[in-house]
Amino acid sequence: MDNFKYALINDTDIEIPYFIHMAVTGLIGIKTYEKIKEGFLSPKAFFEADASKLENLKLFPGERLKRVIESRKMIDPKREYERLLKEKIHFLSIESDDYPNRLRDLKDAPPFIFYKGKLPKEKEATISVVGARECSVYGMNVATRLGELIASYKVSLISGMARGIDSISQLSAVNAGGYSLAVLGGGVEHIYPRESRILYERLCEDGGVMSEIYPSVQPMKAFFAQRNRLI
Repeated sequence: MDNFKYALINDTDIEIPYFIHMAVTGLIGIKTYEKIKEGFLSPKAFFEADASKLENLKLFPGERLKRVIESRKMIDPKREYERLLKEKIHFLSIESDDYPNRLRDLKDAPPFIFYKGKLPKEKEATISVVGARECSVYGMNVATRLGELIASYKVSLISGMARGIDSISQLSAVNAGGYSLAVLGGGVEHIYPRESRILYERLCEDGGVMSEIYPSVQPMKAFFAQRNRLI
């Protein structure tokens, strides 16, 4: 991280909008991010770099380079950051002290995460509950009881807000006064499935929803397998 002129970011850091631009591209995983850090002094310098420099560094092949250049015309980074703040969407880069250490330890850690509500406390125990969408009555009862038990032990329940076992256990946990985090397969501005609206609103108030996908991006099939490593 020594190549950047800064190590930590906070809500007043002038670089956050340019981190957000990186996330908007949808093309920057941890390996590309590390290469960007080697070639640029800051996210702002990356945003302002001309196409020839990006091409010379071979960061993005073919159409991907074109998409990065076009992304600069899509948003005003500062206005977009203000919009996210207005929507109560929090942003963390992997440079931040507040970035979860358990994610940081992944070999394919997300360089950026977005969330509403709260993230799990760093040193508190967590457990994930994932199950069938088309579950039996017995499965529903077990998921409900699991959510209650996990909450009673002050353990954070992590799941994906999917129909069935996931959403039942999460709603049960928050109804019992516990904490739950949903890791989404799309941006945090999208409630998926729609029937999970009540759960989504409860989590934004009493728990959290999180994604590495840009907030305005719709859920896609490929994203769900990708997010499972985070759960």
